Amino acid sequence: MRRDYLIAILLAVAAVPLGAAMMVAPDYLHLSGYFVPLTFWGGIALAAALILVAALIAWRGERANESHAVSPLSHEPRNVRLIDAIWRIHLGCWDDRVDCSGDPDAEIKFFKITSQIRQLALDGKLPVWGTKGRRPGAPFEAVPLAFWRTHEIVSSYVMNYLAQDVFVCVTEPTKIGQVRHARTMDWNPDFMTSREVVERLWPPAQGRVP
Repeated sequence: MRRDYLIAILLAVAAVPLGAAMMVAPDYLHLSGYFVPLTFWGGIALAAALILVAALIAWRGERANESHAVSPLSHEPRNVRLIDAIWRIHLGCWDDRVDCSGDPDAEIKFFKITSQIRQLALDGKLPVWGTKGRRPGAPFEAVPLAFWRTHEIVSSYVMNYLAQDVFVCVTEPTKIGQVRHARTMDWNPDFMTSREVVERLWPPAQGRVP
């Protein structure tokens, strides 16, 4: 059991007896006068405060657990760059690119593709891996699902046929140092995904994304 959940349970269990003990303190301490209502309401406040703290700790533990959850498909092969997968979805075939500059229809399609990828990554249906740090040779890690709740792929960047990485920007800053619409500093831009999953989600027979 996680330590935060254990602490929350202990606080919740201890809240009632500690509060009750404080409420009846005048009886065994032989207190009188204003101490009687003070200890009574103090006991209620203590119990309520401990229960509230327990709930807060449990909630933070749940949020922390959620923020680290990754795609259940992270066991799939990590064998293709995300930028190449985006072009595969657009063109319907691998290892091909075309110059889409000045094509408004292509802009719409790339925006749709990147929105689909973000949603599928958030839902855990498309595994995405990335690296952290600026040192070369950093190991790839599965990107947590929650990352995509506050980040998106910039479609106007990846539709450039010369792009070799993926520009992922912040949509909702959640910590100090993050700037809305700026490139994420949490992960390097060398995102990867699984070719097999891409083939299942966008079968070749479908051709280009409509």
